[in-house]
Amino acid sequence: MRLDRVYLKDFLSHEKTTVSFKGDINVIVGQNGAGKSSIIEAITFALFREGKGKQEEMIKKGKTNAELELVLRDNNLEVRVLRKIPPGDQLYVNGKLTARGTKEVTKKIEELGLNSKVVTSTMIVRQGEIETIFDTLTDVLKRVMMIDNLEKLTESGGKIKQLMDKYDQEVRSHEIYLENLRRLQEEKSSLEREISSLTERMEKTREELQKLESEEAKLKDKIKDLEEKQREYDVLLSEKRLAEDELQRVMAELRNLEGLERRISNLEEKEKELEKIVSLSDTILDLEGKRARLTDRKNEFERVKRQFEKKSKEFEQKRKLEPRHEEYQRVVSRLKELEEYHERFTSLYSTLRNLMERKNKIEQEVRMLPRIAVEEIQTRLDSVSKELDEAASLQKERKVEYDQIRKSLDALLSATEGKCPVCGGPLDEPHRQELTQKYRQRLTELSKELKDLEGKLESLKRDKSRLEDEHKRAIRVDAERRGKENDLEGLSSDIARLESELKQLKELEEEFRAMQRRKDELENDERSYLQVQGVSEAEVMELEDQMATYSHDISTLEEEIDQLEGRVGNLTKQDVESAKGQLEKVRRELSELQRKRGEKTNLESRMVELKRSVDELSRRIQLLGFRRQDLEQMRRDLEVLSKQLREVHGDLGNLEGKLNQVKGRHQEVENEIAQLQEKVKEVEKSRRAKERLEKLRKVLSEGMLQSYLISTLKGRIENNLNDIVSMFDISYTRILVNMTQTKTLSGKVELTALNQSGQQLSIGMLSGGEKIAVALALRLAIARALTGEIGFMILDEPTVHLDSMRRAELLSVIRESMNVVPQIIVVTHDDEVLRIADYVIRVEKVGESSRVKEEIAQ
Repeated sequence: MRLDRVYLKDFLSHEKTTVSFKGDINVIVGQNGAGKSSIIEAITFALFREGKGKQEEMIKKGKTNAELELVLRDNNLEVRVLRKIPPGDQLYVNGKLTARGTKEVTKKIEELGLNSKVVTSTMIVRQGEIETIFDTLTDVLKRVMMIDNLEKLTESGGKIKQLMDKYDQEVRSHEIYLENLRRLQEEKSSLEREISSLTERMEKTREELQKLESEEAKLKDKIKDLEEKQREYDVLLSEKRLAEDELQRVMAELRNLEGLERRISNLEEKEKELEKIVSLSDTILDLEGKRARLTDRKNEFERVKRQFEKKSKEFEQKRKLEPRHEEYQRVVSRLKELEEYHERFTSLYSTLRNLMERKNKIEQEVRMLPRIAVEEIQTRLDSVSKELDEAASLQKERKVEYDQIRKSLDALLSATEGKCPVCGGPLDEPHRQELTQKYRQRLTELSKELKDLEGKLESLKRDKSRLEDEHKRAIRVDAERRGKENDLEGLSSDIARLESELKQLKELEEEFRAMQRRKDELENDERSYLQVQGVSEAEVMELEDQMATYSHDISTLEEEIDQLEGRVGNLTKQDVESAKGQLEKVRRELSELQRKRGEKTNLESRMVELKRSVDELSRRIQLLGFRRQDLEQMRRDLEVLSKQLREVHGDLGNLEGKLNQVKGRHQEVENEIAQLQEKVKEVEKSRRAKERLEKLRKVLSEGMLQSYLISTLKGRIENNLNDIVSMFDISYTRILVNMTQTKTLSGKVELTALNQSGQQLSIGMLSGGEKIAVALALRLAIARALTGEIGFMILDEPTVHLDSMRRAELLSVIRESMNVVPQIIVVTHDDEVLRIADYVIRVEKVGESSRVKEEIAQ
């Protein structure tokens, strides 16, 4: 399964970063402290929620939470892992949520074949730890195989012993279960007797309750009859009181009607006086209307008079301004004819000025550009490139010679059968020493020569880089100069054409400006003319006629008002309105008194009728014979009886509650008895389980299972290791995994290499590049043995502390590893690693945050 991308939000130095791994070899490059290793920490944390230090310290400074998202792919399978600080983890498979929470997500990762111990021990190689696998191999195997956990199972405090003690305790509790079972069966019998007694008491209480309820029903019937009489009594008494109250009211009204005829006569006289005043209402209204019209006509006369004076003045001003208005119209007409030529002249003049400024600017820029000999720089660059290629070729030849001599020297020193490992002839000690000295001398010479070549190559690379920059700059400057000179030629042509056209339009432009000045001189008179342009002689004469009409209307209205004032006298509209109000009031009073005159007879008849009604109601109340004290006594007797009933109901409820409680305890006891009977059966199962655990502990104590697991894994690792090593360019036929103790891995696990002649050599005798290849192959072999196919490998700063030769060998091994693992991620600050990259991820620190830029390697 390959890593597809990782997203970091407020994690370590990253604020919002997305990193995609699109190549087979992905190189994360940047300066120390830029945030490169934070990306690897994010991958590890997303997979297993493991990291360096406390989780709170992984949150970016100034933030309160962090979030990571890791996407893995394998053919049609996509796994998306979300981890949050504080926790809120989720895992999606092909877009579907399949796990939630820290433990469930980590468990699902393990099910996908990514074990935490295996991945962090083999597939993720920390800074400077490529070859440490040789020294820590024993600890790595113990960790990934969890041998220590198997050993802890058999300890006196281990899980197996704890389970055995638990089962033994359950067997010993057998007697306790039987004693508890006997006690519960006795309690069950006691509860059944108590249930029988409570049932009998409840029956007797129910009989007493029925008797009391019968007496209560009879008493309620009697109270009901008395309450019916009470309602009839209350109705008769209420009717009597109403009749008596109405009788008193009727007698009072009859007393108030004394002197009624005299009051009616006075009101009739007052009504006639008020009707006379009200009859003058229309005359007063007519008078007020004419007075209002007179005021309106006078106001209108003054308004028309003012308009007449104003219009006469404006008409005189219009006649004086008409000649200048006609001249203004002719000037405006000519300006419209010249407008097109003026706009053309203005546009051409502006364009000419812009072109002149642009020409001067380009001429200044051309003078500022330096003159560089491009051909001379190209010749020097070709010479340096040729010299660099020759030095690189010579360095490669010397490195091959150095490796061959080194291997021959190692074989010569380890030869023990008196036979030369180089030529196959006899080998005595003087011959060995002679060859050894010769090889060592040549190695010294080659080391010095390689060092000199390395320095020369670095110098030539710097010269080449500098010349390439100069050559690019020279080409750019030359092209810029030619472009600007071409621009100047075009600008000169455009300027000449514009100057010719402006010369032709100059006379029309001068006429336009003269017309514009004359228009400005006439502008004030034109505005004055427009203000009075609408005034006509007919309008002035019409206003004069209106003034004569209003004057005649005013004289007529003044005569009519004098006549009306003679008829009305001093009466006003307010006097008439007051008289109308008084008249309405008098008529209402008169109508009311006349109505009461008709009611007086009715009141006298009603008084006689009410007296008879009061006497009849008194007789019926006497015959009913109802006494309130009898009803109150029966209600008190009913309250005493109801209290007795409540007490009996309470006793019955208490008995029912006690019975339900006893029945509930009876059911609990039956359940406990059933559970104890089941536990007694389980004791025999615990005894058999303890026996099986004793057998398992014996097997583990003798190391048989551990020995089987270790020997099986050893074979798988060794076969995987040699399969992988065969894909690298090393001269050894096989790598052996040697274990001195196969039960508990208490001894040291070491590797040896077989050369072409079958001789075993320790890993320390391999060359630097061979050791790197075997170290990476060993990590991949362990991971493949435990997890199957490997999807990725991560190398954190693998070139640290390596010289140039070892770096070159490491890069070669990484490139060859693509035959084994499909995706490799390298974290480095060394730009030399970019030579093997398919995809480059550049990391830099901007302020307090890391920034990432991705690019395809060239």
